Amino acid sequence: MDFSKITKSPVILKAENRHYALDPSKEMRGFIKLAYDDDKCLIIVIMENVKFFPKGEYVYKLVLAGTKNERRRYHLVGNISLSAYGKGEASFRVNPADLDGCGTSLKDYSMAIIAAMSTVNCHEALHPVLKG
Repeated sequence: MDFSKITKSPVILKAENRHYALDPSKEMRGFIKLAYDDDKCLIIVIMENVKFFPKGEYVYKLVLAGTKNERRRYHLVGNISLSAYGKGEASFRVNPADLDGCGTSLKDYSMAIIAAMSTVNCHEALHPVLKG
């Protein structure tokens, strides 16, 4: 493996919805580390001060958003596990050339969103918590 071809990109996530903060006096924050080459990509997500729901009413998901051919595209990457202390971590291995199986590459997405999804009400919309 040629390590000189690996590109590393950090993404800083800012608070979008303070309703999901574990401690309202502290700042919600997070970041994403991307490490990729031509055929492999590792996405590492870390977030802090995010509300933990003990009964599992909400789960947190990583969503990528972008535009390709003048159409808005979204890709749900996966779930983020959260501790009772408000710290969440996840890592995902994806193919950067074809994320969704339809030819959409990682470069077609310009925004990362961590969203809360209700497990109780399937008709409730996603709530953006962190965005970058």
